[in-house]
Amino acid sequence: MESFQLRQQQLSRAIRNPDIDSPEGIEARRLKIYQDLFFNNFYDFLSQAFPVCRRVLGDSQWRSLVRQFMRDHPCRSPYFLSIAETFLEFLDQSQAHLSVPDFFNELAHYEWVELALDVSDAEFETEKPELHEKAIFDANLILSPLAYSLAYRFPVQQIGADFQPEMPPAEATFLVVYRNRDEQVKFMAINQFTALLLREFEVREFEPAQERTAGQLLEDFCDRHGQSWSAISSFALDLLHQLYRNDILLLDRQR
Repeated sequence: MESFQLRQQQLSRAIRNPDIDSPEGIEARRLKIYQDLFFNNFYDFLSQAFPVCRRVLGDSQWRSLVRQFMRDHPCRSPYFLSIAETFLEFLDQSQAHLSVPDFFNELAHYEWVELALDVSDAEFETEKPELHEKAIFDANLILSPLAYSLAYRFPVQQIGADFQPEMPPAEATFLVVYRNRDEQVKFMAINQFTALLLREFEVREFEPAQERTAGQLLEDFCDRHGQSWSAISSFALDLLHQLYRNDILLLDRQR
């Protein structure tokens, strides 16, 4: 069994890295079939998962990066969709040795979030009650499991073949990326205040549930951050309705 496992390891290394010698007894022509099959599967999947990353690097550099990932980084999950998340681990752990732009890791993470939302099996309840005007302040709201509040140094939502900043701007980029009831993955640019506020609506698994309405939560939030509730109540009302309308905040049925 040890000899068989050693043989498997030699074969897998040769499949991941065609630059090493073929294992003894395996014809190079036959080995190349597997090398091409594995690489093309990885290449196609990662190109679909990270299309902007691919365009930013160009095909030649992108192929080299995919090859380096296959060669150097272990993929331990048996699930094909886990490859994209493992690719992020590879980028983070290998950043100092990769010839990629400074914004590349953040861009890859942003694209992975879009993929994760697209394939998530989380679902909305069929009913969405109307919350008119200030009635939304009396509702118990939670952040949708299909919404990510994100902060980046670079404006990742703007990066593409024609816009590749060399330095991060003075102000960070705050986004909420979400999937709505129409199965569309979208993003919304937000400010730091909204990003901090969205954290208040997250469901914290190991904390006791607090029955706070959206209005109570906002008042507590303002007190902690030195804001006047009366000064922002109109803005907060519009913001809550926008987040609820876009399925970023949901009605909490558990309370």
